[in-house]
Amino acid sequence: MSLLGQIYQRLRTQAPRTINLGGYTVELPTGHRFDWYRLRHSRYDEPLSDLCHLLVKKYPDLRVIDIGANVGVTAALMARTPRVEVLCVEGNEAFLPTLRRNLARISPTSDIMPCYVGFQEGEVSGRIVTKAGTASLRIDSAAAGPILMRQLTEILSVHPKFKDSRLLKVDTDGLDAKIVMAASDVIRRMRPVLYIEYSPHGDREVEQECRAMIKLLADIGYNHFHVFDNFGNHMVRLSVDELHHLYALNAYVRASRRDLKPAIFYYDICAMTADDNDISDKLLEHYIEECGLL
Repeated sequence: MSLLGQIYQRLRTQAPRTINLGGYTVELPTGHRFDWYRLRHSRYDEPLSDLCHLLVKKYPDLRVIDIGANVGVTAALMARTPRVEVLCVEGNEAFLPTLRRNLARISPTSDIMPCYVGFQEGEVSGRIVTKAGTASLRIDSAAAGPILMRQLTEILSVHPKFKDSRLLKVDTDGLDAKIVMAASDVIRRMRPVLYIEYSPHGDREVEQECRAMIKLLADIGYNHFHVFDNFGNHMVRLSVDELHHLYALNAYVRASRRDLKPAIFYYDICAMTADDNDISDKLLEHYIEECGLL
C-alpha cells in the first residue's frame, strides 16, 4: 500500500466505522486501531481463529471464555469457525455498547458478562485507562472510586453452560498473570487450552508474576507452551522441560523495549495439557506448513 493509502487508513481510525472480519460486519468506535494493526500485521489476533478451527474438530459445539473481550473483534475471529460459542467478559463501559451490537450479529447464542475478572476478592481502588482501542486497569489507592471484581468461579455460576469451556483467552493489558493465578482452581478443573497475553517487562515484580504463572501452569499439568510475538506470528513451541528458553525470551523483550522502535512489545502464550497434545502437534504442523517448510 502506498504511503498516502497508509495515511488515509490511519486517519480513518479517528471516526467510527465498520470492517469485515471473519465474514462478519464489526463496528469499531472512534480511536480504535484494530483495523490499522491488521493492515500492518496481517496475523494480528489470528492464532485464536487457528485454535478454534482445530479445537472444534475435537470438541464439537466448542465453548470459549474471552476475558478482555473488548468490542468483540476476537469473538468474530473465533466465531469464524461454525459451532463456536463465546462468553465475552468485559467490564469497560466504553466498549460494552459496541460489544453488544457486534455480538448480536456475530453469534446471537454467545453471552456477555459485563464485569472485570478479579485477581482478589471484592473491590480494588484503581482507574481504567482507555487508549487506541485497548484498556488497562491501573491500581491506584488515590483513585476516585472502587472497581468491583468478580471471580471466574462466580462468573461461571451465572453462565453455567461455559463451565467446561475448552479455550480460555485472557487479554487484560498487564493483569493477565494475576488473573490466571487467581483462577487456578477453575483452570485446574477445566484444563482448557489457554491463550494469554504475556508481558514480562516492567519492574521485578512483573517478571516474578510471569514466572510464577508459568510455574503454576506447569504444576497443574500444562506441558506445551506455544510462544507468539505480539503480531500473531508463531515463534516456538516449548516443552515443560524447556521453559528456561522462555525466560531468555523474557530478557529479549525487555531489552527490545528499551529501543526507540521495539521489535516486539510482548508475547502471547498458548499453553496446553497432555489432554491436548494432538492439538499442540497439529498447531505446530500448521505453522510449519504455512511457511512452506513441509
